[in-house]
Amino acid sequence: MIAPRVRTRGLVLRKIPYGESSWILSLFTYHLGKLKVLVKGAKRPKSRFVSTFETFHVVEVVVGVKETREIQHVYEARTLVTLPELRTSYAKQVWASRLVRAIELLVPERAQSRGLYSLTERSLFLMVKEGHEESVFLAFVLKALRTLGYPPTLDRCVVCGRRVPRHLSPRRGGAVCSACGEHEPVLIYLPEPGIRTLQTLYGSSLGVATQVPDPGLLEPVLRYAEWVTGIDGLTERVLGPSPPPAAPAG
Repeated sequence: MIAPRVRTRGLVLRKIPYGESSWILSLFTYHLGKLKVLVKGAKRPKSRFVSTFETFHVVEVVVGVKETREIQHVYEARTLVTLPELRTSYAKQVWASRLVRAIELLVPERAQSRGLYSLTERSLFLMVKEGHEESVFLAFVLKALRTLGYPPTLDRCVVCGRRVPRHLSPRRGGAVCSACGEHEPVLIYLPEPGIRTLQTLYGSSLGVATQVPDPGLLEPVLRYAEWVTGIDGLTERVLGPSPPPAAPAG
C-alpha cells in the first residue's frame, strides 16, 4: 500500500547522519506536528537536497506518511527561509538552539498543533531579526504552555482570587499571593516586577515582547513549566550553555 503524501511547511530541529549518504531529520511541521523523516542520498554532493536541510531552516516538504512507520520518508523539499543572521551571531545561535530544545522536549512526537508551529516560527524570526531574545523566548514559553494545555492563571491569586499575586505555584496552576503562597509545598519566587511582566507577555501579541526589557524571569518560568509538565531537567536542558558576554562598547 502506497503511503499518502502530505505537503507541509516545517522547521528543521536536528539532523543525524544515516549510513554513508542519508540524513534522518527531526522536523516540526505545520500539518504533521513533530516527526522524524529519512532523506535518502541527501549527503551526496550532487543531491538536490544537499543544502536544503540545515538546522533552523524553514522548508516545504512532501512527506510519505505511514502510521506504522516510525521514520517517514521525504520525497520533495525546498528551502523557504535560511536566517543568515545565525551564521554571524553566536548569541543568536544559542537562543535559536534553546527554542529548538524547548520544542523537542515539550512537544510529543506526532502531536499536531498548527498554532504552536506558527508560534514557534514567529518566535524564531523575532529573536533573530529583532533581538530582545530573552523576552521573546519567555513569551514563547508562556504561550506554548497555554497551547499545550497548561494555561497559567496570572491575573489573580488562584487560591483567594482577590489579593495581588506575587509568585507561581505549580500545584495551583498559576500565580498566588504571598499569604496563600505560605501554604504551598512548591513556590517559585519572582523578582519585581515579576507577575506584571508575565501578565503583559502572556496577554499581548508576541511582538510586544520586543518592547519589554529582558526581565530575568526565564529561569523561574521554566522551573514552573518543568513542574507542571513533569519533564525532568527541562530548565537545564533548555537553557544549556549561556552566550558569551557582549564586548564592551568602544
